[in-house]
Amino acid sequence: MTERSPTIAKARLTGGPIHAIAWNADCSAVAVSHGGSDVEMYGVSTNGSSGLSFTKTATLSGHGQFVSGLDWSTRGDQLLSCSHDRNAFVWTRAAASPAASRAASGAAASTSGGGGGGSGAWEKQMVITRLTKGALCVKWSPSEAKFAIGSAARNVCVGYYDPESKWWACKLIRKAHESSVVSVSWHPNSVLLATGATDRRVRLFNAYVRGV
Repeated sequence: MTERSPTIAKARLTGGPIHAIAWNADCSAVAVSHGGSDVEMYGVSTNGSSGLSFTKTATLSGHGQFVSGLDWSTRGDQLLSCSHDRNAFVWTRAAASPAASRAASGAAASTSGGGGGGSGAWEKQMVITRLTKGALCVKWSPSEAKFAIGSAARNVCVGYYDPESKWWACKLIRKAHESSVVSVSWHPNSVLLATGATDRRVRLFNAYVRGV
């Protein structure tokens, strides 16, 4: 009989089933997709012997359909979201310093409430994904200078910030996939990218972007 590991802590969130989740660097906040078009932000605190306490601090609105992927950068404090509406956003705090966000001067729209794990409202920055079908998963590279988005269009886009255009641009990896890309993972060098697709195959790509 297999021994089950003890539960460290648990809490019930009232927004519905959790489809995507991402912690910030110090685990003081968590971003959650409950299956709708919004991202819910929760502040996290310990609650004595009963475990963790989650308090909603903000609702990030902007996507038009189901939010399918979330990833929170550990150093830059930037939240990346993607959706079945084919769009992706990089969310940064309005009060973030230039060092915290390389895109702080980009076009942005304020959202309601302040973010968990820090002060200031959140602003969204558009990612030009060039996708023709829904985005399914996202992942920052270890360098946090770029990210990857897997999609139902059987391709992957690699995003990076373009300082001249002041938006997040993408380059598409079009070849090889025969079905939806549902998982992406970076090598520590931030150049090699592994993808997993529903065609039951894992593939490796060179995701080098000049100047990034």
